[in-house]
Amino acid sequence: MTVRRPERIRVQDRLRLRIDAGDGLLPIDALITRSRSASTLVVSLHGYTDRATYSLPRFERLASFSTIDTHSLYISDPTITVDDRLSIGWYVGTPTDDLPLRLAELVDVTASKLRADRIVLTGSSGGGFAALGIAQHLPHANAVAFSPQTAVTRYHAQQVEALQDYVFTPATRLAAVEEARPGRLDLSSAFKHPRPGRLWYVQNAKDGFHVKHHLRPFAGSEPRGVDFFLEDHGPGHTPPSKERTLRWVVAALRREAPPCAPASDIQNTTVR
Repeated sequence: MTVRRPERIRVQDRLRLRIDAGDGLLPIDALITRSRSASTLVVSLHGYTDRATYSLPRFERLASFSTIDTHSLYISDPTITVDDRLSIGWYVGTPTDDLPLRLAELVDVTASKLRADRIVLTGSSGGGFAALGIAQHLPHANAVAFSPQTAVTRYHAQQVEALQDYVFTPATRLAAVEEARPGRLDLSSAFKHPRPGRLWYVQNAKDGFHVKHHLRPFAGSEPRGVDFFLEDHGPGHTPPSKERTLRWVVAALRREAPPCAPASDIQNTTVR
């Protein structure tokens, strides 16, 4: 189904969706699955995509989330469709398309049409950034972000330069994008006020780069409504296993306690 606006969506048990709004806005490719008995919606977002391995659109964790009783919305990152050389786009959009705002609208409308009373956005790495980035526009939504980036410009230079060169071009510097709408590229500018939805930031304790350059600066900004957790997911930027991912997401969907205790001293935690 192709529509211009989310309000035009006619929900089915399994709906392959494209939102093509025109006017220079990026088309959004998504997949909606409906459960006959669920009252929750999980929104799945992906991170780095090896363009030689994956074809687009990419619907992350489709097999995993199909095993739990929930409505699901899988969104492929439109940003990386701008150029074949892009592997990560953080769902940030283009100079003329503030994509997180449109994605928040899509999530909100989808939840309403499915009569879901609880939303959980989730992703790992760049998908974790997007989960938090979209959640800032949905105060009642919850998020589970696994080892996310928290500021685009603090990621690896090659990927940051690709976003600058192929999406925003020299005419629109990334610093100016963040200045124009704080929280779009740097989450330290977000979550300054109390919110009803809870945000779980689950960091791989063995990922020194993300602990130093993303977890600690973000935690130091004292975001409201964010709980931080440290777990061992394996060496480096390893995501949690399928089983551990499901454990966290199911706990968030069911309003259960988090699967581990919150981190006590993030700024002084020794990276293992």
